[in-house]
Amino acid sequence: MDIAVTAVALDTVAARLNHMPPDEAARFLRPVFSPHQGLLVTLANLAASAARYADERTDATAQERSLGLNLGILAQELRDWSQVLHTTAQDIGKLTGAAPSPPIATERPTASASPIPPNGEGRRR
Repeated sequence: MDIAVTAVALDTVAARLNHMPPDEAARFLRPVFSPHQGLLVTLANLAASAARYADERTDATAQERSLGLNLGILAQELRDWSQVLHTTAQDIGKLTGAAPSPPIATERPTASASPIPPNGEGRRR
């Protein structure tokens, strides 16, 4: 299989997703996010194989061990994301063609992803 051809095909499909109705997008995304045979799991398997390859064929220097470790972490994160996104295809299928309404004033803002509280709140000595 030619990975470059696959990448071009995925780019083409991603561009088409912008114009698909939600039910068609959901049918397309189900095999992408499937935790059993989906694209993310396939990429996780590829990263895990690359990690094993790196571990078997490199010297024991810290930088080379880092390559195998990073590929192993990538593999696990792809598997985790596959699990998280498994229901996403179903959720997309429920969407309507209407744009989401703007938030109303009574809605709370989204929490920051930063682990440091603003203005030093919550810090203890």
